[in-house]
Amino acid sequence: MKTYDVPLNKVVAKTFRFLRYHDVPKHWSKRRNEMYDVHLMILLYVLFCMANCSYRRFKRLLEASPPAALHLTPVPSVSTLWRAWRRIPPRFLRKLVQLSGKGGRDKVGALNPTFFQITSPSMSYCRRTRRNPLEEPNRKVTIVTGTRSMRILDAVIMKDSHRHGLDDIPKLMGAWVKGRTITADKEFDVELRFSPACYPSWWQGRIALA
Repeated sequence: MKTYDVPLNKVVAKTFRFLRYHDVPKHWSKRRNEMYDVHLMILLYVLFCMANCSYRRFKRLLEASPPAALHLTPVPSVSTLWRAWRRIPPRFLRKLVQLSGKGGRDKVGALNPTFFQITSPSMSYCRRTRRNPLEEPNRKVTIVTGTRSMRILDAVIMKDSHRHGLDDIPKLMGAWVKGRTITADKEFDVELRFSPACYPSWWQGRIALA
């Protein structure tokens, strides 16, 4: 099982090491009686995003060819994965993204408002149950990507899927902006609120509209 030409054993080892280094709690329950801890569920979510397939196909991949570094018995059910991933707060995900995006020598940060689905049912299941895949719940997200290292420097994830994607820009203008050029689509050019004059004096970034 190998995706994006990245050995998944290295992904497993680095993810676990990253979560331990930043003191991410392994249990959210005070009794610590979860069968699958938080570290494992976050790792499975990373692998699920890399695999880009439905829940059931992802479960079959784990059962048929799991990474050797991942000792997982038994494999969580589809409903367990779905409920566990929906419990992860968006603020918590953003904090992890900010921590994992540190480093690199990026001089340019690219802004991109988009969204991602939190469910991925199979098309045959949707047809059988008359379920519209276009109405699946999603999360609006605005990401900043370093154009050299391809690191995600920051990301704002919200549950409100009907809000304007450009509303996240003021929240993203953090310390990472200093000394960097910011590139974005032309839709930012029509928004006067994103002019550099609207930001404090410590903001030293430059906006280059593509």
